[in-house]
Amino acid sequence: MRILNQGVDVLPVDRGTARVAARILNEADLDSCFAIDAIVVATAIRLGGALIVTSDPDDLSRLAMDHPDVEIQPL
Repeated sequence: MRILNQGVDVLPVDRGTARVAARILNEADLDSCFAIDAIVVATAIRLGGALIVTSDPDDLSRLAMDHPDVEIQPL
């Protein structure tokens, strides 16, 4: 929990991020059930890359597969 309490920024989901999320959902051949995962990956892409630590690495890795600056790490 210490990590989460240090410098957390809440970012809005703007139109550009939503478009990136829709594009990566389409590229991964996933439906809207994966929209939240796609928004997380799209945000990382728009930030220029990020490390995403998750208990669901398979779906996030699939969404981030064409984006080497987005690293998915299992929790």
